[in-house]
Amino acid sequence: MKIIRRISSRSSVIAVVSILLMLNLSSAQDKKTLAVLDFEGLGVTEIETKALTNRLRGNLVNSQTFQIIERGKMNEILDEQGFQLSGCTSDACMVEAGQLLGVELMLAGSISLVGSTYSVEMRLINIGTGEIQKSASYDMRGQIDDLLTKGMEKAANILQGIEDASTPEPTPQPQVTTQQVAPTRKLGFLSVYGSPEKAKLILNNKKIGRIPLENYQYDAGSWTLIAKKAEYKTFTQTVVINDQENTSVAIEMTKMAKFPRLILSAVVPGLGQMTQKRVFRGFLFAAASAGVGYLALDQQGNCADYKADYQNKLDIYNQNTSNPALWSQQKEDIQTALDVWNDGISTRNLYLASLGGIWSINILDILF
Repeated sequence: MKIIRRISSRSSVIAVVSILLMLNLSSAQDKKTLAVLDFEGLGVTEIETKALTNRLRGNLVNSQTFQIIERGKMNEILDEQGFQLSGCTSDACMVEAGQLLGVELMLAGSISLVGSTYSVEMRLINIGTGEIQKSASYDMRGQIDDLLTKGMEKAANILQGIEDASTPEPTPQPQVTTQQVAPTRKLGFLSVYGSPEKAKLILNNKKIGRIPLENYQYDAGSWTLIAKKAEYKTFTQTVVINDQENTSVAIEMTKMAKFPRLILSAVVPGLGQMTQKRVFRGFLFAAASAGVGYLALDQQGNCADYKADYQNKLDIYNQNTSNPALWSQQKEDIQTALDVWNDGISTRNLYLASLGGIWSINILDILF
């Protein structure tokens, strides 16, 4: 008896589970397949339109009224068929897309902004007949944030007939914002005259031109004016620029004394020029004198080697008293070594003369 009861109990459970599965299958088969195309944005950016369309698609999925084709899967199928959705706005084009996707319905529409009112227009197209099965619209005044969080859900409900489009929307509370008025920018003018001409002018760490300078527009206030030019001492002065007024500044720059720079360049060629703010020219003198000086010093070492070689060959010749047959060759070797030594001395002297020329030009450059 107990065995019969157990079998009866298990059979009841299996029967209930089977009925539930059949109901679920029947419910799934009753749902029509639907593909949601990205809506067209009118007065709304493309990114905002896509976000709003995605929210509508999600609301339709949650309602379980339709069997929604996932957007990524939809794009994958159409890409495989070489079908482009961009620019597909006509009903005929959407019917073709729906046939490729194998769905029964296609949802398309637009989201527009006129004034402060957002309007969502929707049309449901039957792929089998190619006709518009249903059209619906939803209008909302307010911010786009409200349309995303609340409005698209209501638009989905209107499309499914769950909610009436005539249901009044609550009037959004006006947002009180404090508008900060930017202060009016006060501008004045600066003119700079004097000597030397072409001196570079710097105002508040910004290069503004060269002497002479006329009617340069700048913010009103107290600023530091700097004038620079090679061979002249840097000029610095505080200038006050008043609103809508022209401030004139007369500059007389003092030329640097030549004697200290002359001493510097006499010791190290190019150093005097560098202190005169002629850095590039000073660098050329310094590099040239260092290069030629190195060559002269290196050649002096070579000359010492040439001299030692000549002296060695001469000693060998003087010590050879027993083999007269080598005297002729030894004399030639001595003469060759002497020629090499003399050539080395000439090259060294040429380097020294060049170094002296660079030094002299460097001194004359300071004086004149």
